[in-house]
Amino acid sequence: MTAEQKRVAKEKRDREKNENPFETPKVPRQYTRSTVVTDPGVPCCHCQEPYGHKKQHKYPNGNQRYICGGCKKPFIVRKIG
Repeated sequence: MTAEQKRVAKEKRDREKNENPFETPKVPRQYTRSTVVTDPGVPCCHCQEPYGHKKQHKYPNGNQRYICGGCKKPFIVRKIG
């Protein structure tokens, strides 16, 4: 066995030693329903303005109360699912 073959064999052993057999494969990010709803903007039920809202309160059932950035009126975003 030459020095080059020994070096290649040692690198292969080190690589196999460092691999984690329990590591989960990388998967692309999965968007949840809440992410899909909030990303395009939730329209206000009064003036239909989709952006500029401030979250005021989150209820125990998952609904959220927002203050509209356009008309300054409160509205509730219902939980989907």
